[in-house]
Amino acid sequence: MKKLLLLFITGLFIIAGCAEQATSTSADEGEFLALGETGAISNMAGDYEITVERVQRFEEYDGRTPAKDYFYLIDIEVVNTGDSVLIGNDIIRSTLVGDNWEISENWYSAFLKEIPEQLQPGESAEVELFFDQVDSESYRLNFAIGLAKPSSESRWQFSKGDIE
Repeated sequence: MKKLLLLFITGLFIIAGCAEQATSTSADEGEFLALGETGAISNMAGDYEITVERVQRFEEYDGRTPAKDYFYLIDIEVVNTGDSVLIGNDIIRSTLVGDNWEISENWYSAFLKEIPEQLQPGESAEVELFFDQVDSESYRLNFAIGLAKPSSESRWQFSKGDIE
């Protein structure tokens, strides 16, 4: 009986911990960077900066048509500000979220300017991110997915009027 009670109490603590984590994440959702601003990110992948430089929208790109409304091509610069080598695809994993909470992950394709497999300390790279997303009045671009708790240093927001 003691083991059953201990198991029940442990389950309650786990549920309470998950609820607390969800609450603290949603409480931090007010601050975003704008296009042209640089976010300094420090997480288990390393220390780096990302600058979201511009966003373009296409009805067709390189002979491809979107499954959703448009393709979005986003130009970023990544700088390794840490002392260790960064794994490229780990640090540019990102999502583009529209007003209706439609989430798209970036594509990895040879037709894009991709990040090198490794980024040495002090090195920078110009990178293109590519999304298939629905039309929206505003968008959020999130980085460091699964590597750290979301913060204002890893999230950008822009409106339809900011897109070229």
